[in-house]
Amino acid sequence: MAVLGGIALVLFAVVFFRLWYLQVLSGDKYLAQAHNNQVRDILVQAPRGNIVDRNGSVLVDNRIGYAVTISPDKLPTTQTVKTALYKRLAPVLGMRYLDIRKIVRENLRALPFANVTVKNDVSRDVYSYIRERQTDFPGVSVMPVYLRRYPHHQLASQIVGWVGQVTAEELKKPSYKGVNMNDRVGQAGIESSYDRYLRGADGATRVQVDASGALRGALATKSAVEGHQLRLSLNVDAQRVGEQTLAGRKGAFVAMDVHDGSVYALGSAPSFDPNVFSKGVKTSVYKALTSPANGAPLTDRATQGLYPTGSTFKPITSVAALMCGVLSPSQVLFDGGSFKIGNLTLRNAGGASYGALSLARALTVSSDVFFYQVGQSLDSACGGTGLQKWGRKLGIGRPTGIDLPEGKGFLPTPDQINRLHKKYPNLFDLGPRARR
Repeated sequence: MAVLGGIALVLFAVVFFRLWYLQVLSGDKYLAQAHNNQVRDILVQAPRGNIVDRNGSVLVDNRIGYAVTISPDKLPTTQTVKTALYKRLAPVLGMRYLDIRKIVRENLRALPFANVTVKNDVSRDVYSYIRERQTDFPGVSVMPVYLRRYPHHQLASQIVGWVGQVTAEELKKPSYKGVNMNDRVGQAGIESSYDRYLRGADGATRVQVDASGALRGALATKSAVEGHQLRLSLNVDAQRVGEQTLAGRKGAFVAMDVHDGSVYALGSAPSFDPNVFSKGVKTSVYKALTSPANGAPLTDRATQGLYPTGSTFKPITSVAALMCGVLSPSQVLFDGGSFKIGNLTLRNAGGASYGALSLARALTVSSDVFFYQVGQSLDSACGGTGLQKWGRKLGIGRPTGIDLPEGKGFLPTPDQINRLHKKYPNLFDLGPRARR
């Protein structure tokens, strides 16, 4: 009996010591954790700043929508219960439960523990249905979000661009510090170039809940900070005229102020409606917008298209010839309507013949034959690369600095042209001197 009593005393001492440790030594720690279990932070999304034209006309603003999200820490732990939840949620959202599961898995694989947006811009009925049956949808929340609105639809779409959910790669960049996994950021155009200014700063509301997760009251609020409004040099009326003129064609236009280089209008056709990206775009729609068969509407032909310069290169040829000393402003060359080099005969557009021409007159009538002769004279002047030198100085092959993604131009050197002709010997039959 004494031995059994001693053992019981030791066991009671261990239990007593453990209770004393939990309640006295660690009491404050567990009390804090208990309070934390009663506190939830509800994200308050910051509205993106508006984009307006030079006169203040709104090109892009926001509208209120509802997004259905899933919190991974509140999801059921067993897969069968999760699947049952997805199957209950699928008909409410008009989705397949397999798609919901795929979205959740892919997002959690990229960023574990981050809330997952399952569907954007659901109706008020869906919002009410889920909120009223919260116990049937554990871990599922519906929250108001700001969605981008493009009131002019296709007008200036390549300029303003569009927004989409931030990617895992973008979140690793310093410029996206403070951005959450479900945030929508600029993915093209001005929306992308000035995203850090348009984005704003999210706020939060701290609330207290009971053991079942029901709201008991608000504790504190941090207000969201709206993004900056951005005013463009664009004139919406000039933009509309340009796009109407281009309607039905594939091409681009740019209207600029010759004094300061500000862009009044810039457009590309075919165009697209950025509103399709506001609540997430299907893969099939995105493929159609990038398909060459449809004219690749997402491509801005004005800033990303690469085309032969044609007669617009003649002023550059003129500058190179003047600076290399092979031509003077008053020097006269004869345009007989054709120019022969090697085995190739080149002619003016329409077979025109302009006769004796000075530089000013040759530029006025855009004489091809005149500038063929000037180009040939540059072959041995300025080291044989005068045309490339002044083309590069005047911006060919260099970015313009416009606030939009732009394609990189190409100014070939004689060596590159030689390699091209070695690879494709019958591309042009110009003779050895012309190839040099």
